[in-house]
Amino acid sequence: MRYLLFFILILFIGCQSSQKPTILDSKATHEYANSIVNQSTKKKIDKELEIKKEIALINMKKEIESKKIEAKAKIEAKKIEKAKELQKAKIQLQAKEDAIKINKIAIIALLIFGFAFLWILYFLFKKQQENKIFLEQEKLRNQKELKEMELKAKMAEKFIDAISSNNLTKEQEEKLLALINHKNILEK
Repeated sequence: MRYLLFFILILFIGCQSSQKPTILDSKATHEYANSIVNQSTKKKIDKELEIKKEIALINMKKEIESKKIEAKAKIEAKKIEKAKELQKAKIQLQAKEDAIKINKIAIIALLIFGFAFLWILYFLFKKQQENKIFLEQEKLRNQKELKEMELKAKMAEKFIDAISSNNLTKEQEEKLLALINHKNILEK
């Protein structure tokens, strides 16, 4: 940059004009050159600052975008984790519901078998009781018949003893024979 200014100075000094050559004041020339250099460095610094500002802005935008992407990734990861937990909870709930259904079916089946068993037991017991009562009645009937037969035999024996002892009158014998015949008629 300085070389450029130096070159410009030489050009102005070496210009020939119809006027009389003048010697430029070196102090003024230096001030003018410094002002040009300051202006060019100012522009250069401004451009560099603007470039740095743009780079910083781009970097900031990149960082903001990366933070947004990270935040979205975290949100998606949380959503996926929640979905997994929800699916796991659904599976556990389904397993519990299935276990409850199986338990209900088992209880119902057990109740049905229990009632069927009790019903069979009731009818078997009832049948046994009926058989027992029937056998008891048969036994009592047989005992009654046996006692009746024994009683008849004893009565017949006494009738025979009474008839054979000849202690009875003719009328009493006829009444006894009529009684015997009457009992025989009733038995038939």
